[in-house]
Amino acid sequence: MKTALASVALLATACAPTPPPAAPAPAPPPPVIAVPGRGILVMTSEDGDRSDRLQALSEEACHGLLAVDVEQPPYRPEVPPALSSGQLITARLNVFVGRKGKVFGVKVVEPPNPEQLWGEWMRKLMTWRYRPYLVDGQPVGFSCPVRVEAR
Repeated sequence: MKTALASVALLATACAPTPPPAAPAPAPPPPVIAVPGRGILVMTSEDGDRSDRLQALSEEACHGLLAVDVEQPPYRPEVPPALSSGQLITARLNVFVGRKGKVFGVKVVEPPNPEQLWGEWMRKLMTWRYRPYLVDGQPVGFSCPVRVEAR
C-alpha cells in the first residue's frame, strides 16, 4: 500500500503544472540629460552611482581617461550642413560617468547655438567611454566638465 501511495504522490508531483517563469527584471531607466533652469536633478547609473555623489575631476584628468577617440566618428559631435555657418560652435557640459566608464548623464552648462544641436551632441556624448577612475584601487564614478567644439 505504501508503494502505491508513493507512486501516486510521485505521479501527482510529476503532473503538476509548472509555475510560470519569473518576470524579467525591469529595464534600467534611460540616461538623463539635464537642462539648466529646470530644477535640481539627481541621475543614477545602472550600477547605482548617483550624480550628486561622484568624484569631481578636472577637464584634463577626464580627457586622460577617455577610452575612445572623440575626434573621430561616431563619437565626434558635428554640425549638420543645414545648420553650419562655418563659425566655431561650442558648448560646455558636465558628464557623469559610472564606475564602469559608461556615461550615464549629461548636464548642459552652456548650450550650443543653435540649440537644435544640443540633443544630437548629447546623444554622441552618451556613447563616450572612459577607463575606470581608481581611488584606493577601486573604480569610482566621476563627473567632469567637457567643452565640445565643431564647425
